[in-house]
Amino acid sequence: MRWLSPTPKPMAEPSPGKPGRMAAPAPRDSGGGGNDIIERIVLYVPTEIVAVFTMLLTAAVSISIKDEHRPYLGAGLIIFFLIITIAYIIKNAPADSRNAHLLVSPLAFVAWAYPISSSILGSWFVPVGAFALQAVVLAMSIFIRP
Repeated sequence: MRWLSPTPKPMAEPSPGKPGRMAAPAPRDSGGGGNDIIERIVLYVPTEIVAVFTMLLTAAVSISIKDEHRPYLGAGLIIFFLIITIAYIIKNAPADSRNAHLLVSPLAFVAWAYPISSSILGSWFVPVGAFALQAVVLAMSIFIRP
């Protein structure tokens, strides 16, 4: 059953001339900058923004506030980080793919942040809406290359 369990590849190779140190693995060449669909989706949402959003969302869930105020806090975080995502794309996206990023990245962020925020959004969270957003972003990432 070799096809079910591919041969594992080492994460890093030993660094020449530095015993006990490992060299960073070479970046994976996907043959054209994001040909794999999942790889393309990941390219659209900046990981720096995802990390900070997740950290602040976790803090927001753990603070003591009235239940009726929680959805406002969750929606506020999503809107704030949506604006940051757009600004980040304007500043950092390569010129040749900036328009594609400006079209897909904000939707990809919301499609990711909305279901992640479901615990704080409470009744504002609509699972069918989350599913629809994710389906749209998946379709866009198939047809629009970053």
